[in-house]
Formats: sequence, C-alpha cells, structure tokens
Amino acid sequence: MVQPDYPGEPFDARELLARIISHVRARVRGDEGGVLESILAPLLLAFVQWLTDGTPFRGVLIAPTGSGKTHIARTLAEASGVPAVILSVTDMAESSWTGPQIGDALARLLAEPLPPADSAGWIRVPTDPVAARGLLVLDEIDKIALVSGTGARHTRESASWRSGRQESLLPALDPLGVVTTTVSRGSGPLRIRTSGLAVLALGAFPMLAHDATPCPRDLVALGFLSELVDRMGALYRLPPLGATTQAHMLHARLDHLRGFANSLGVPAALDAVDARVAELDPSRFAGPRGWLAAAEHAARQMIADALIAQVGSGSHDALQNGSASKPPSTTTQEAYDA
Repeated sequence: MVQPDYPGEPFDARELLARIISHVRARVRGDEGGVLESILAPLLLAFVQWLTDGTPFRGVLIAPTGSGKTHIARTLAEASGVPAVILSVTDMAESSWTGPQIGDALARLLAEPLPPADSAGWIRVPTDPVAARGLLVLDEIDKIALVSGTGARHTRESASWRSGRQESLLPALDPLGVVTTTVSRGSGPLRIRTSGLAVLALGAFPMLAHDATPCPRDLVALGFLSELVDRMGALYRLPPLGATTQAHMLHARLDHLRGFANSLGVPAALDAVDARVAELDPSRFAGPRGWLAAAEHAARQMIADALIAQVGSGSHDALQNGSASKPPSTTTQEAYDA
C-alpha cells in the first residue's frame, strides 16, 4: 500500500537506480566496484521502491570502520535529492538523549514548515501529528549494544542506559509511529508521523567481523532489544575496502601532498614516500582511516624534515620563492610542528 507521506512526486526508478550506482561506483576502483554493487543492489532497490511507491524502507548496513558506510548513506540522499538527517548514536550513548530529542532532529525533515514564532517567541503547534519526509541515518548503531566490541557485557548501569537509548529509537523505526518533540505550546508537544521516513542504521559491529551473512538473531545476541531488531529491517554487510581502492585513495592524498611540498620549495621531499608508506603494516590499524592517516603523517614528516634540512644548511633559496617568502601560513606551521 502506498504510504501517504512519501513520495510527493514521481520518480523514474531505473534512472534513479543508475544514478545512485554511479555515485557508489565513484568510491571504488577495479573489480571491487562490481562486488560492492552486487552486495548493495538489494538495499538500493529497497530504497528506490520507497521513493517510487512509498514501501517502508528500514535497513542496517554493517561494514568495518572506514569502509564507506556514511558515504553510502549520503550518496543515497544526494543522488535522489532526498533530505537527510544523520544522528550519531555515539552521542546518544554518551549523553542524556531522549525520545523527544530524536523528535527534534526529525523536525528538520518536516514536509511543511512550522508557522513562525509569535512576538513572545512561541510557536503554535498543530494539534494533529505532522508529516516528516526524508532519510534518517542512525550512525554507529553498534555503540548502544549491550555487548561491547571485545565481547564483554557492559556493567548493569551502563547496560541500563543503553537499553534506554534503544527504547527511545522504537517510535522512529516504526513505519506507522509518532515521535514527540520538545517543541510545545498550549495544546501539547509537536508530534511527527514516521510514515514518510526511510531509516538506515550504520554500524561496524566488530563482533560480527567474521560472519559473512549476519542475521537479526546475531543482533539480539549482542544485546539489542528484539523489538528494535524487528523494526530495523534487513541486514546488509559490506566487505572492507579492497587493496585497489585503498591504493587509489592513498595516491590521491599523496598527490595533494606533493603539490603542497612543491609550493614550499621542497619538490623532492616525497621522492621516497612510496618506500616509507610500504613500511606501514595495514594489519596494525583498526581500519583504512588509521592506515591512511599514518601514511599522510609519514609524508608530512618527510616534508618537514626537508624544510628543516634546508634551514639547517643555510639554503633558504626555496623558502624565498612564492608564498614561502611570506610569514608561514597555518598549514605551513603545521608542517613545521609535525
């Protein structure tokens, strides 16, 4: 049955699917693109179906840290033109998040804007629930599991507020739910219908790292409420970024740093950067982000060493060219501080 709150306009399903796949393909290189598209195909089809006929969309995207989960969520929104709100569940786990605060975030997706505030700063809140339309992304959903990434259960106090955070998500994940907000006046708080929302949860779930086909039962075993798991929808698992894609990302960053070194007058500073990066063992890092950050740090250190060598030898010619003759910019100073 078509949901009343979304979509508000017709979509060409085939054209939209091709557009989203094109955006995703830009993230990867080589044969890895075909693997990623094959895994994401059911998720993309479910999302496009929500856009075209209003079929409720709920899903969980499981992938290692740094493998592009948030990028994919943003791609869904950008390629389709759908407004999106990304909520960090890490913030929920570390603060006093409640159901109404989640509603306040969803207020950014209202189909129709609220009336302006009066002279006293009050907003006249509609009596009936209002519609929200867009994509709600719950980032790092695994941070509110009752079982930690090491397999240990959290303390009773910690588990209690994690359960509370899970319960606060239940109305937002219900395709026919109503979420309250802290916006109120006279007749009560503003209430938002969830029937026009697509919801995608993201998580690394390190405890499921070796499970190629995780199922809802696995989430329950990690301490998620069975009712929440039931509302979270289908599970989609992505592999880590492959070597080809990681190499492409690394070369793009190193090319940028080579231009930076050239602007500082030390163009040869990174001649041996490939050998330096090769010494970094990717297995020592939690994910691609850490490895790439270490590679960038090594490159910046080489640039800094080259600058220091110039200063120490009294050869200032390169530092007298272009912007180097001016007081160091913040970025240049960072290179010295490295």
